[in-house]
Amino acid sequence: GSFKLSYYNEYKSYLRVIAMKCPYTRLEQLLTQDADVKGHYLGGGDISSVTALPAAPDRPLLCTIRNNILSWSIRDGALTHVQPTSYTYIIGIAGNPCNTAQLLMATRSGDLVVWDMTDWSVMNTFQITTTGRVIRLLVSNSKTSFFAVTEERVNDGYATHIKKVQLEGISHVQNLQQSSILVIKKECNEFRVSPCGNWILYLRDKRVRVINTKTCATFTRYTHDRDLVTATIHPNLNIAAVGDCQGRIITLHDWNVKGSTVSEVNHWHANPVITLCFAPRSEALFSGGKESVLVKWLEGQPQFLPRIGSAIKWVLIPGKGDMVAVVTDANVIHTVSLNTWSVRHRLSHVLRPSPHASEGMLALNGSDNVVVLPSTSGHIQMFDVKKRNHVGVMDVTKQNLTTGRYISKPLSYLEIMHFQVSVSGDWLVTVERRSDGFVTPECRLKFWRRCPDNKEYTLHTCIESPHTKIVTSLGVGVTAGGVLTAVTTSTDTFVKVWQRSSLLEVKEEEEEDGREGDPIELGDKEKDNMWDLSRTLTYASEPAYSSIISEDGTVLVVAFKGVAVLYTCSDYAVKAVLPLAVNRTSALFLAGHDLITSAKDLITVWDLRSLSQRWEATSNVSHILKLSETLFIAFVKRKSFTDAYVFRPDSPVPVKVHKMLCPGVVTGACLVNGDIIVRTGINEIHIISSIPPPPIALSFMEETSPISTVFSELLKISAPPTVQKVDVMGVLDTSNTHAILSCPSSVLPPVSSICSNILSDFLPKKS
Repeated sequence: GSFKLSYYNEYKSYLRVIAMKCPYTRLEQLLTQDADVKGHYLGGGDISSVTALPAAPDRPLLCTIRNNILSWSIRDGALTHVQPTSYTYIIGIAGNPCNTAQLLMATRSGDLVVWDMTDWSVMNTFQITTTGRVIRLLVSNSKTSFFAVTEERVNDGYATHIKKVQLEGISHVQNLQQSSILVIKKECNEFRVSPCGNWILYLRDKRVRVINTKTCATFTRYTHDRDLVTATIHPNLNIAAVGDCQGRIITLHDWNVKGSTVSEVNHWHANPVITLCFAPRSEALFSGGKESVLVKWLEGQPQFLPRIGSAIKWVLIPGKGDMVAVVTDANVIHTVSLNTWSVRHRLSHVLRPSPHASEGMLALNGSDNVVVLPSTSGHIQMFDVKKRNHVGVMDVTKQNLTTGRYISKPLSYLEIMHFQVSVSGDWLVTVERRSDGFVTPECRLKFWRRCPDNKEYTLHTCIESPHTKIVTSLGVGVTAGGVLTAVTTSTDTFVKVWQRSSLLEVKEEEEEDGREGDPIELGDKEKDNMWDLSRTLTYASEPAYSSIISEDGTVLVVAFKGVAVLYTCSDYAVKAVLPLAVNRTSALFLAGHDLITSAKDLITVWDLRSLSQRWEATSNVSHILKLSETLFIAFVKRKSFTDAYVFRPDSPVPVKVHKMLCPGVVTGACLVNGDIIVRTGINEIHIISSIPPPPIALSFMEETSPISTVFSELLKISAPPTVQKVDVMGVLDTSNTHAILSCPSSVLPPVSSICSNILSDFLPKKS
C-alpha cells in the first residue's frame, strides 16, 4: 500500500525497525547507525563577499560562500583553507586593524564573530542587532572603531541604522560598546568608509550623501540626473568615484567637502557600472560590469582587459598593490598583473552553471575522487572532492558566448542537456540542444573518447538530430558480450540504441561461430569506426522518459508514458509491461529483483519476479540514489533543508531518517570511493558523513609540478588517435540467462544489479 513519509515523523516513537542480518558495508553502517549524519561542505555556491588582507603575513584573499570562508593564496593561486561555520549566512568579513591575525565576520542574523586565523578558532561572539539584520560591515584603518550597517524593524516598516562599534578589547570583552550614529528611513544602495574612519559615503537614489562619524552631521555632496548604483573611495587620496545605471563614472575630488564641484565624468560601459576600485599608488580607477571587460581609467583614457568570461561583481587590490583581483558572477577570481596587464592566476572553486543546464552530477570513475558537474553554457566542469579543488572545464559545444545586454530577446546557446560517462571512464557521451523558438531546434549526440596519454577527451563521433523532439534521458551501459551501449529516450516516442559499428560486426561473427562472451579485440579494420544507430524501439506511440540497462547486460527497462517496458538486449523483444501510477518517470534503477521508479513526489518499488507492486511512498522527493542491492536513499525537501530517508526495497518503513542533512534541495548525488556526494540547487557540493572532512593539506598547495587530471583546463577537439580502446567488462557467463530469456513473456527473467548512477535525466528549460 501507500505510506507517506510525513507520517513516519508522528509515529516513529512507536516503530522499531529491525535490520536484516547481513554483512554491512561501511556505507550501510554509516547510514543505519544511531548517530545522524550531516552534509559537510566541500565546495560550490555563490560568492557573497570578498576581501583582501594586505596586512596579514601571507596576504591572503578571502571570500565567503553562504556560511563558509575560503582563503586563497595570491602567490600561487591555490586554495589554502575552507572554514565552515555554524551560521546561516555571512554578510561580510574584514581584517582587524588592531591585530593582523584576527578576522571580523558579520552574519545576516546580527552576529559579529572574531576569528583567530592562526588556528581558525572563534575568539569572541557579539550580537549587533536583535530586531533586524546586518547588511554591511565597514572597516577602515582606524584602530579604535568600525561600523556596521543594519536594517531594523520599525512601526511602519524598516529603517537603516549605521552603528559605530568599539574595537578595544573586542577579542575578550563580554559586552560590545556600540552606538547608532545615523538612522535612514529610505533605501540606500551603497556604503563606503574613508581610510581614517571619520567619514562615510552612501548613495540614496540620485544623491551622494556624506556623514561625519564624529559629529554625526550629514550633507549632500552631489546630485546626479540618474540613479547611482556603486561607489568607491581612494585609500590614500581625497578622491571618490560613483557609477550610475547607464554606465557613467563620476569622479569627485574633495568628496567630503560640501559644495565641491564634479571633477570628471567618463563613459564607456553600456550597462550599469557594478563595481569600482582605486589603485592605492596612483589615481588609476578600475571599473567592471556586465560587459565582462575590466576597464582601467587613467587621466580619462580607458584601457581594456576583455574576455574575463562573465559579468564582473567586485574589483579589489590585494597583496602589495601590484595586482588587481576581479571577481565574476561565475564564481571565478582573476588576479591581473598591473605590470603586464594580463591574468596571472585564475582562482575557481565550482563555476556557477547556466540556468538552463542540467541539474545532476555523476562520478567520473568509481575509483577516482572526481565528479562531473554542469557548468556555463555549452560546458561541463570537474571537481576533486578529496582535494576540494576545481580541476578543469570541458568545452563541449565550441560556441562563442556574448554578455547579457538590454535586448528584447536574449540569445539562445547550445546547452548540455545530458552527459554520461562509461564505467571505466574511457567514454563520455553528451547531448546538446538549442532552441530559440524561431528556427528548427538544434540537437547533437556526441561521443568522446579519453586518450590514455594525456587523459583528455577528444571528439570521436557526432550525430546530428538523433531525435526529432527533446531528448529526455541518456544512459550508458554494457550489454551481453561486453558491447558498450548508449540509450537515448525522447518525447518523439522513440528509444534509440547506439553502438559502435565495428563492435556490431564482431558480435555478429561471434554469434555465427557459436562464441559468446569472449573479450573483444579490435583489429586494424575495426579501428576508428564511428558510433551508429543499432536499434529503434517504441511502445504504443507513447513518449519515453528514462531507461536503464541491467548490470549483466541482458535486460533493458524503458519508462514510457504510464508504463515501464522490459526488453531483452539480445533481440529487444518485449518481456513484460508494468503499469505506472504517474505518466512521467524521472528516474529508475534495478536492485536485485526489484525495480525502483521515482517521479516528482512518488517512489514505487516493483517485484520483478511476480510483476507486482511491493510498496510506494509519497513525499516531496527531489532525488533518489541506489546504495547497494538492499539499500537506497531518498532526499526529501523540507522548507530550506533536505532530509534523507534510508529505505530497503522490501519495506516502506524507513530504516533511518537523517534530519536537516544539508541546506537547499538535493538535485544530484553519486558514490565516490564509498562516500555519498550530493549537489544542491544552490550549486553546493557536500559529503555525507558523521564527522567533518579533514583540513586541506597545505603540502598539496605547495606543489609546483602540474597535477595530472582526466581533463586539461582547456580541452581541444582533435582527430582520434590511431589506437582505439573500448570498455570490456570481461567474460560474462550468459548461457543460463539466455536459457531463461527463452521462456514465455509472462515470466520475467531474473536480472542482476546494475551499476550505480547509470542514468541521468536532466531536463533544462530553454529561454
